[in-house]
Amino acid sequence: IAVDASRSMLEQARQRLDAEGVVGVDLRLGDLAHLPLQDGEVDTVVANMVLHHLPEPPQVLPEIRRVLKPGGRLLTGDFLPHDQDWMREALADQWLGLAPEQLASWLEDHGFESVEIQSFPPNRPGALAVFVASAILGASVPRSPSIQGV
Repeated sequence: IAVDASRSMLEQARQRLDAEGVVGVDLRLGDLAHLPLQDGEVDTVVANMVLHHLPEPPQVLPEIRRVLKPGGRLLTGDFLPHDQDWMREALADQWLGLAPEQLASWLEDHGFESVEIQSFPPNRPGALAVFVASAILGASVPRSPSIQGV
């Protein structure tokens, strides 16, 4: 299942999947605040390079929790803090990277366990440092919709 808020991006994804002969991928229009998924529908959520675009990244964690099965995994990658302010205007970035310790705190506050974050330095001149985080949704955490935001 692939979710994007842009019909254009979904169409590009469909064209690429078709060109490669990949079948069985369900493309759905939606956003992180209201994922087009049933409660506990997926084993894993991958959110790559999206958190820095959100005004309040922790506010999407209850929705991610909702669609994950107990014991499900969240994988997310994003930029580490940087000073490239031009990205706000050019790319609609809300955050100039995220600090791993802040992300870990948000995840733990929302019932995720076994949080692991690995940082990677820039791989070429002009590139930004990034991180990849993995966390598991605790099976004992209530799945109440009353957990909304920070």
